[in-house]
Amino acid sequence: MEQSPMAYVRPTLLFSAFVVMFSAAQPIYHTQNECYSKDFENVYQILKEFREDIDWLKQSIKQLQNRKQGLVVVEMRPMILYAKFDDNIELMCSIQYRGYEWLAVNIFQQNTSGSFFFFNVSRDGKVESKTAGINGSMTVSDDIINVNVSFDVSREIGVCELNQTYSCNIQLVDTSISSKFANTTIVLETPPLNLTVETMPYEYEYYGIIDETINCTATVNPNTTVLFLIGKMTLSMKNYFFAERKNVQTFVDSENQIGCYRILRTVFNNLFSYILSYPWVGCLANDTVSGQTSISEFKRVNVLDINR
Repeated sequence: MEQSPMAYVRPTLLFSAFVVMFSAAQPIYHTQNECYSKDFENVYQILKEFREDIDWLKQSIKQLQNRKQGLVVVEMRPMILYAKFDDNIELMCSIQYRGYEWLAVNIFQQNTSGSFFFFNVSRDGKVESKTAGINGSMTVSDDIINVNVSFDVSREIGVCELNQTYSCNIQLVDTSISSKFANTTIVLETPPLNLTVETMPYEYEYYGIIDETINCTATVNPNTTVLFLIGKMTLSMKNYFFAERKNVQTFVDSENQIGCYRILRTVFNNLFSYILSYPWVGCLANDTVSGQTSISEFKRVNVLDINR
């Protein structure tokens, strides 16, 4: 039967205490004051060492108890962190490390290519960041380590790469102790700019085959934004209807770059039947990351069906 750790600790404590009391109780026959002083210093040193032994035993007991409690608990807050350009945002990695010896707290960036080292705080407080504009700090108590990471979301090239998931874990001295990763996701809101619908300046004429086009153009983050063509029967209608995206071409102007923004143009083809039903057309931009949408003004397309 496995015995509790206290079964070994209590006899050790009693024996140590007995030794201290016995040593302190011995008669002192020295007549010189410095002899008395030396004896008391010896007793004080014994008591100091005894106290250090007690502290070490307490720490050992705590670590044994922690091992039975399981994994080191790692949390990241908030789970989703929304950001806008020119914001200063902050996430926290909080670790209940249970008194284990540890070396560093690491934060990784997750993307489609894998996991990459992003940020590190060592036990001595040294901060290592792989990205400009990323800073951090750490506070440590007996049970919890809190690491705060701040992001400067300025309109610089590469800022859109912050749109990722981040994971945090702790590097322990004892590698046999398990700890789970915790995650948080940064959602950088990139609202579309200059969203417009471009229609042909002349009437459509229907001869049985038609290949006219309508363009939706906007300055957006092309990695997270999709443009749709929408239509209404009348301008006053509140509801609108999406055109199919079967015959769609998308073009990105990489030369005109503003931070992570590009000029995106989506061309919708073969729209005659759609326009007959919904002659008022506009464009809708959907940010697939934040879920936000924007709608352009509506324009009327004049349609002439000579077969009717």
